[in-house]
Amino acid sequence: MGRREERSERQRKRWGQIAIGLLLVFLMIVSIVQFSDNRTTSTGNLRFNGYAFTPVAEGFSVKAAGRELIVQDLPLGQNGSSVTFQNLYYDLITVEVPLGLGAQLRNATFIVTTFDPGLGQPGIQFVDLSRLDLYKALPNVVGAILRNSSDYQGLPVATCADAKPEVPVIELRALNETANGTTIMRNGSCLVVVGTPQGVLAAKDYLILAYAGVIPDAS
Repeated sequence: MGRREERSERQRKRWGQIAIGLLLVFLMIVSIVQFSDNRTTSTGNLRFNGYAFTPVAEGFSVKAAGRELIVQDLPLGQNGSSVTFQNLYYDLITVEVPLGLGAQLRNATFIVTTFDPGLGQPGIQFVDLSRLDLYKALPNVVGAILRNSSDYQGLPVATCADAKPEVPVIELRALNETANGTTIMRNGSCLVVVGTPQGVLAAKDYLILAYAGVIPDAS
């Protein structure tokens, strides 16, 4: 094969690679547009209780209580003590909540989050993300663990026995993927979040949105 033929063959392969790359980019753009259109349609223009939610890289942004809040789950509806969320994968997650939870958190001097440091994967990742989001979203959150662990040195030990009306304790329990439902149970001044890893994220988002008044307290 001569030099001209070799150069022509290289150019043909190069244009073929460019064409494939352009096709992939086109498909990616179409997928993103469809994702945005479908989410707007299925969530009623991303509004809940008069608040507008905007899709962002981390999930959804909403302005409430004079600041911008970021959550991973979009609230779709509330029926008494049940709040339904839709996550980024279009899964519906229902969280059962106690009465007056938002007011309880707003009246707290401090809010303590705690968890089992020996929790395996993937639960520990979702718990750590939930703890971080609560710390960023609420002004008075401090972290703790249920028992001493070398993996979380520096965190104090706190359990439901340490909860007080002015210092409620939130214990995060992420169960396996076959757990039924997600619940925030009140035990005195202690709030125990029980659910799948994705359910714990939704419950965390409820706590943030209830504190900010976006989701009305169950009554």
